[in-house]
Amino acid sequence: MPMLRRFLARGSSCQHHPLTRGTWQYGLGEIALRVNNLDAMQEFYEEVIGLQLMTRVPNCAFFRIADGYGGHTQVLALFDRSQNPNYHGTDAATSTVDHIAFE
Repeated sequence: MPMLRRFLARGSSCQHHPLTRGTWQYGLGEIALRVNNLDAMQEFYEEVIGLQLMTRVPNCAFFRIADGYGGHTQVLALFDRSQNPNYHGTDAATSTVDHIAFE
């Protein structure tokens, strides 16, 4: 909470953000990643990490991470956007994802 107070004290424009109204976040809902090879990444998260595949459709796969808060399952979603005409692939230099850790 101290970090939020400092953020708001700097004149942030998020005065209507739920955290400023006393609502607290209790868990992670979903992590969504773009991947270049959905089959290989599905195998990795199933076989190496041990996540349970919830559903798979041609361009995405959803894995159960854990029970969430209030009945919402925590999910890892993998999206293969390679068939979208304007998609230019993943680029580590411009991604905003640094890492994900599972406990």
